[in-house]
Amino acid sequence: MKYVSVDPDPEAKADFVRMLDVPGEFDAALVFETLEHMTPEDGVALCAAIRAKLRAGGAVFVSVPSIHTPGRFQRDCTHLTPYAHDELAAVLELAGFTP
Repeated sequence: MKYVSVDPDPEAKADFVRMLDVPGEFDAALVFETLEHMTPEDGVALCAAIRAKLRAGGAVFVSVPSIHTPGRFQRDCTHLTPYAHDELAAVLELAGFTP
């Protein structure tokens, strides 16, 4: 099993800066506390890039801050897009994922 990281922040010291630079295919992707820092369009584009790299039967695991917890989303000035569960599902569906 091999793990690679993707992060555009140079201080993160990730293996790759962009999803498109990751070579080959993989079995799973973890997208934790990331999409809320992007516009909805950029979030769909990232998820589509991930979908394109997943092997058949692969899985993506996504988490975003709960908008139902008072103050959780608003406490971080880098948060751009709040997601309810159905909106997050729509982003994944637009990116080509199926339930």
